[in-house]
Amino acid sequence: MSRNTKDLKPGEKICMHRKVVAACMAGILMSLSVVPVSASTLSKAKNAKTEAESDLNSQNEKISSLQNEQAQLQSEMNSLDAQLSEVLVNIQILSDEITQKQAELEDVGNQLVQAQQNEQTEYEDMKLRIQYMYENGDSTMLQSLLESKDISDFVNRAEYVNSVYSYDRNLLIQYQQTVQQVADLQIQVQGEEAELEEIQESYEEQETQLQTVI
Repeated sequence: MSRNTKDLKPGEKICMHRKVVAACMAGILMSLSVVPVSASTLSKAKNAKTEAESDLNSQNEKISSLQNEQAQLQSEMNSLDAQLSEVLVNIQILSDEITQKQAELEDVGNQLVQAQQNEQTEYEDMKLRIQYMYENGDSTMLQSLLESKDISDFVNRAEYVNSVYSYDRNLLIQYQQTVQQVADLQIQVQGEEAELEEIQESYEEQETQLQTVI
C-alpha cells in the first residue's frame, strides 16, 4: 500500500522528488527522440507528393496528346465524309445520266427499226415499179412519148420517165443513208452508256474504299 507524502520523512521526500524529476526528464528525452522520425515521414510524404505531381503531369500530357490525335482524326473523318458525300452525289448523277442514255438508246433502236422498215418498203416498191415497166416493155414508154402533142409535151414526157428512175434511185439512197446514220447513232449512244457505267463503277469502288476507311 502506498504511503501518504505527509507521512514521509524529509529524506524520503527528497528521494521521491528526484524520482519525479527523473521521470519527467525521461519523458522529455522520449519526446525529443520522436522528432527525427516525424521529419523522415514528412520527407517521404513530400517525395510521394512530388512523384504524384509528376505522374499527374505525365498523364495530363498523354491526355493532351490523345486529344490532339482525336482532333486530327475528327478532321480526317470530316474530310472523308465530305469526299464520300461528293462521291455519292456523283454516283446519283451518273445513275440518272445512264437512265437517260438507256431511254435514248431505246428511242434510237426504235428509229433504226423504223428506218430499216422504210428502206425495205421503198426497195420493194421500187422493184414493183421496175417490174411493171419491164413487163410492159419499152412500147408503153414509147407509146407515151409518141402520143405527145408537141415537142414540149414530148420533152416533158421523156423527163417524167427519167425522173421516175431518178426518184426511185435517190429515194432508196436516202433511206439507206438514214439507216446508216441511225445505226451510227445507236453505236455512239451504246458507247456513251458503256463509258458512263465504267465511270459509275469507279465511283462505287471509291465509295467502298471510303466506307472501309471511315
